[in-house]
Amino acid sequence: KYRGFLTKVGQAASIKAGELPKPWVEELKGLQDELPVSNFKEVRQTVRADLGKPLEHIFNSFSDRPIASASVAQAHVAYLRGADSKVCVKVQHRGVASMVGTDLATIEFICERAAKYHPDAPDTTDLIRQWRRASKEEVDFLKEAGNARDAAACLQRCGIDVGCPMPIASCCGKRVLTMAFIEGWKITDVDRLPLGTDREAICRPLVDAFAALVFDIGLIHGDPHPGNVFAEPVDAGGGKPKRIRAALLDWGIVQRMSEAERIGAARWVVATLAQDRVLYVRALQELGFVFDAQLHPDSPAFSQFVDTYLGSCAWMFRDSIPSSAQLHYLEQLSKHQDRREKLEVHNSEHDEVGAAKVVNKIPGVVLFFLRGLEMLQNICGTLEVVVPFSQVILRRAIPLLQESTAMPSRALPAPPGCPDLEQDVRAKLQELDDAGAILGAQVAVLPVASQSDFLCNVAVGKTAVVGSPLSAASLVPLLDASVGVLLYCLLGALARPTVGGKSVDFETPVQTVWPDFAQRSKGSITVGQLLQQRSGLLRFFPRELSFKGFISELRMETVFASASCEKQQLVDGGEGATRHKRCHVVGALAAALLRRMMGLRSAVDAVRSSLEPLGLHKDIVYCSSERRMAYAGRKPRECLSMERMYEWLEEKEELLDKLADGGASPSWLTWHEFAAEKPACIDPLIVNRECSRRGEGIIPGRGLRATAEALCRLFAADLVPQELLDSSRDLAHELCVESHEDWRELGGCLEIGVGGWQLLRFRRLSDDAEVLAHGTIDGSTGSAGLRFPQH
Repeated sequence: KYRGFLTKVGQAASIKAGELPKPWVEELKGLQDELPVSNFKEVRQTVRADLGKPLEHIFNSFSDRPIASASVAQAHVAYLRGADSKVCVKVQHRGVASMVGTDLATIEFICERAAKYHPDAPDTTDLIRQWRRASKEEVDFLKEAGNARDAAACLQRCGIDVGCPMPIASCCGKRVLTMAFIEGWKITDVDRLPLGTDREAICRPLVDAFAALVFDIGLIHGDPHPGNVFAEPVDAGGGKPKRIRAALLDWGIVQRMSEAERIGAARWVVATLAQDRVLYVRALQELGFVFDAQLHPDSPAFSQFVDTYLGSCAWMFRDSIPSSAQLHYLEQLSKHQDRREKLEVHNSEHDEVGAAKVVNKIPGVVLFFLRGLEMLQNICGTLEVVVPFSQVILRRAIPLLQESTAMPSRALPAPPGCPDLEQDVRAKLQELDDAGAILGAQVAVLPVASQSDFLCNVAVGKTAVVGSPLSAASLVPLLDASVGVLLYCLLGALARPTVGGKSVDFETPVQTVWPDFAQRSKGSITVGQLLQQRSGLLRFFPRELSFKGFISELRMETVFASASCEKQQLVDGGEGATRHKRCHVVGALAAALLRRMMGLRSAVDAVRSSLEPLGLHKDIVYCSSERRMAYAGRKPRECLSMERMYEWLEEKEELLDKLADGGASPSWLTWHEFAAEKPACIDPLIVNRECSRRGEGIIPGRGLRATAEALCRLFAADLVPQELLDSSRDLAHELCVESHEDWRELGGCLEIGVGGWQLLRFRRLSDDAEVLAHGTIDGSTGSAGLRFPQH
């Protein structure tokens, strides 16, 4: 009774104070260390058989009653002969090894039958295999002694103040484990903590210990329930009262990780906290996930799987919260999930989402990792302390990813004799790096007059946490700053007749070069209005648009031509001037105009043809060799507060509201509506997808890559006649943005020139005169290309 593997299921449930009803948790707590004991006669027999000597020949004294009893063994207090030191002796229950094997065979049989009758269920073979291995090792105490020694050495090397009982090798066998005695009590017995105890100082090192063991030596404690985590009083020195620290006991069940699995786990942590879909899928595959081969990575079902599990896994890295608050959130989350499942069932006849099997195989290492995180979250919740899990774990995960790269830790000192401007730039980059504001940067400054001698050309850091070092030759994703390149190329095309011999300027109707654009009352929209974002085009995306369609240039041009013109404007109350809402696809529209004016098949061909005479066609591209293309990056969150988790849940609820009201929702969506329904399409990190990097699917208005040096040379070149360039800079109007996010994505610059440029106002230090620069900014990455007047 109360032996074997199934008892461990109850132990795991016993710490879910924030998830299960309180009476259940209270009833199950006894499974942690208060199970029925083996009689002392059996204990004597086991010690003699395992250590080869009678109990009295090894110990001065040995308590006949155990201080704790669990599913596999019970623990006795004893004193060693000779040294007379206090030890804990763990003695295995008789017959427990065969019982664990029987339980696992039963569970394996149940899983096999479930897979037979429920084909959509994931393959749990690897999980069962890992548990079978771990359970066999758990009943071999010599292996447990080795695990404990490895863990203690790692914690000491990392300087983490968490106790770990050291085994005494001469008194250990396969069924008897003797180790230094840890004075203390279960960490969740909070009433025993001295008044004024710093609970965070107990819990934070415990989370740090978990992370260090995983990422430094690939060791996951597989059974960290409160019965195996003690509060240990230790000497504080200087005559002060004893302080309390955490101690990790019972190293019987562990998961060993290979180096590849450790790196995969580190990538998975970073991807989850950066909400990086591409890196997340890559990390899961490295960890051993097997996805359905019949399911395309860009399908709605797969996209929903990624979005759902990105959010669910982020919950595991949240800042810990009291159990009562955790229970309230989980109740809300459960209601949301029930509602979503009902909607999926309702729509399953018309939508593959929810009907498709996504995961074929789940690796056991992931579930060991998640189980450890969950138990630590519940321990912190029971002690009612806030521990920033993401911050603590990232501190151990990121160095592992950076070991294989030679990224300089600083922005490098300025070389002797370099211009003053470069010295200032390097100092600013170092300041931003010290503040954690950037991952990497390219900065180049070229005088228009010389077009040869750079005043500054610096590359430091990375574009992504797990990317390669950034060099001056790296092709950095421009995202919305791609518009600047497209505008220069388009203005160059406006300076000469089209391939059909037509003259086009800002007052020319778009339909002159793009006849299909005249659909749905758009025939009067001019090129200038389109570039200035004054066309009134707001709803560009049909609700049924798929990811595959979104990355198809020809499909999107058909969509743009079919969109209607709404002419929605807002009034500036101060002067009564009209202000137009931002058009998020102006870059794609410019690319469509450019390729038609040049008579070419794609934006890729049009940009290459425009830049080739300048020798820039290899340094401003949509795709290139893999070694040159830098990844777009996003800093992972180091704080996941409950406020942020509730915001995430509210966003999901708003999306369900729209899905539930599908009949009344518009068939054409604005950028923000489309982003809510198809977040994978709008994600700036879309440029990291394999299809984009191979050039199989591009985002014409956002997908360009370039070096800072090449952007400088383009902006300084004579591609556009000066008169046309000056007229394109004329101030037309100021955009109206609907959210702080829009404002940030525009870099805070809302003034738009006739040619579509963002106009930025500066003050000259020498005489305080205003200087008006033009260019484009991508606020999500900080990428920008600017040209200042020559004088």
